[in-house]
This record gives sequence, C-alpha cells and structure tokens, in this order.
Amino acid sequence: MAALRLPVQALAYLQAALGFIEPVSPVLLAIGGLSGTGKTSLAASLAPMLGPAPGALHLRSDVERKRLFDVAETVPLPAEVYRREVSVTVDRRLIDQAESALHAAQAVIVDATHQRAEDRDAIAAVAARTGVPFFGFWLEAPPDLLMQRVTDRRRDASDATARIVEIQAKETIGALDWRRLNAGRSLAVLTAEVLGFLPIAELHSAKWRHWRLRRGVLDQGDTGPRSDRRDPLGTAGWDSQSRRRKRPRSPGSHIDPDQGTPMPPG
Repeated sequence: MAALRLPVQALAYLQAALGFIEPVSPVLLAIGGLSGTGKTSLAASLAPMLGPAPGALHLRSDVERKRLFDVAETVPLPAEVYRREVSVTVDRRLIDQAESALHAAQAVIVDATHQRAEDRDAIAAVAARTGVPFFGFWLEAPPDLLMQRVTDRRRDASDATARIVEIQAKETIGALDWRRLNAGRSLAVLTAEVLGFLPIAELHSAKWRHWRLRRGVLDQGDTGPRSDRRDPLGTAGWDSQSRRRKRPRSPGSHIDPDQGTPMPPG
C-alpha cells in the first residue's frame, strides 16, 4: 500500500509547490467579538490557509495599540489609552495596513472587537475599495466564560479584564450582518466551520491539498477540496498548533483540539 501511495504523494507535493508560486486572489476577513471570545486564536489558526505562502497577514488591534505607544506587546497600558479617540487611531492604522496589503495581493485578517456598527462598516469598506471578497465573523459566548478566559490570561497583548468584559456585555452592538459563531466550542471545530464558509478551493487550492497531504487524508484519485462543505477539512479534529506561524501563545493558551477543549481567549 505504501508503495502505491508514494507516487500520489510525490505528485501532491509537486502540485503544492507549483501552487505556492502562483498568484492567489486576496481576501479580507474580519473577526469581531467581545474580549475573550478567541478572536486572535481563530485568526492565527486561519492565517496559514489564506493568501500566498506563508499565509494571510494577521492584524491585531491589541498589538497595534502597543505599537502606537511604543511598548512591548505584554506591557500593560493605562486605562486612558483606551479612550474612544485612541481606539479610532488604532482602527485607522489597521485599515491603512489592511488596504496596503490587499493592494499588494496579500490576504488579510483583521482581529479586533468591531463592537460598533461604524467600525464594522469601515473594515467592510476596505474590501469594497480594493475589490476583494469580504467575510465578517462575530464570535459570541456566555459572559461568564469570557470573564474566566481573560482572567486566566498570562503575558498576552490584551489588557482586558473581567470587568472590561462585563462592561462590553452591557453595550449594544447594533445591526449585525456578520456571521455569528458560537465561540464556546473548540478551536478546531470553529476553524473548520469558518473554512466551510470560505471559497477555499478558489482562494488557494494548492494549500488545501498540501494541508490534506500533511494530515494523511489524501487518497488516490483525490483531486482537491471535498464538495461537502459541512466538514471542509475532512475531519473535525485537526491540530492547528502545527500550522500556527504567529507569535507564541501565552502559557495558558495550549489546547488539545482532538479533545474539544474550549478555545483560549484571543
């Protein structure tokens, strides 16, 4: 059996290599939700699957705010730098970076709360101006779970506390036309669900095949993504940690996707 599979695997690697150097259609994803919903974890999990190698540009509002004030990501900032006028500046910087990257044919994921309707409209307008597909996802989970997650954080760029979550939960988000997702589930399941909503085959079929090859799910005669979009990965329990290319997670953010452990805060 191994001898029969070898030519198939070799061909798959060749196709993946050729695909990595082909032009790829850019796409803009926005991931919103209250603090602790796991926006950063989901963005980091999705990034390697989108755009040209090594993956989508992941823009995180928490990190951009720290850069604005020239401090390390894990250095806490005082409450006054979270005033609305500062947040507007941070959002403007995220929009400018996203727009520049999209013009360069780079896929982009913007990770921020996007709690205000005007913020969501502003990021969607970037896709309209650059002529790329836009997908907005809103993560939600019970406030008690979110407060526990932010309390358990260690050495993370986010300065959110349980009190911040409590305040956010009382605010209205207005009309929401983004796809709502239950953030209380495992990162693996949530990643698979998001990928099921994206035209992965069109965005980067070579990456898809390469991922399936690495996970040992390429069979003889397999020509690419499965038509069944309910489980686009062919499995609900894949190890996203092996695909992560972003900054190291905090000590409390390790998960075991196969066990369905609730995803860490992000």
